Amino acid sequence: MSNIRCCEQGAQNQSAGAGQDTTCPGSLGALPDCGSLATPFVPAQDPDAQVYSTNKALEEGSLYPCLNLPFYQKVNAADLKNTCQNHLRALDFAIHELSLYLDTHPYDQEALSMFRSLLEQRKEARTEYIKSNGPLVPTDAMENGNYTWWMGPWPWQYTGEED
Repeated sequence: MSNIRCCEQGAQNQSAGAGQDTTCPGSLGALPDCGSLATPFVPAQDPDAQVYSTNKALEEGSLYPCLNLPFYQKVNAADLKNTCQNHLRALDFAIHELSLYLDTHPYDQEALSMFRSLLEQRKEARTEYIKSNGPLVPTDAMENGNYTWWMGPWPWQYTGEED
């Protein structure tokens, strides 16, 4: 059925624009009058799939090794420094990835347990980070009922180096 539609569309294009150039922009090739259609494939992880550590997940761009597929033969590989800020980023990334999984697997008890654990780890890591480095966002700056965001220290005033 899709080939019929494609060929009909190709015939319409030929009759509507006879003699028009069908070359792709940038001289990357020509479009056929009736090419085959691609069938997309979206890999899905099993409910009991292995997971990366949070730092490795952030580096690879996926919480699940089985979904870590190279894009056009490119392998994701970043070597992140072990900093408090990167630890928070890794936890946030893993929480987000896991929430996407839970959207389609809401009754997976192991995933729910991991989600709760990561939320608790994030809460503790965030509290530690704020205590030693200052607020991350303006809503973190409420101390004793007072808004203290404007008091600093500002990011350029910190002595520690973060990436």
